[in-house]
Amino acid sequence: MAVVAAVALLVVGVAIAILILRRSFVAAAAGAALGTEALAWAAASAGARDTALVVIALGVATVVALVGAAIGVHRRRGSDHVDELQELQG
Repeated sequence: MAVVAAVALLVVGVAIAILILRRSFVAAAAGAALGTEALAWAAASAGARDTALVVIALGVATVVALVGAAIGVHRRRGSDHVDELQELQG
């Protein structure tokens, strides 16, 4: 069980790196999906299957929201690259 937790934390670290290093809404959705699946995997291996199902449901909702935002921004601006979007900067 400790090995599964360590691997899950490693995958969460990779997901956070994807979120930080990539500047695309689609990459953010992929990183969020990867991170939530790793957390759900760790929760399920620890015996908390109900928690894993809640984490998966929240991850799906997050990915749907990010992909919807990416589609909307791409239709409006022609790009989903975060650095090219002036409106999101403070």
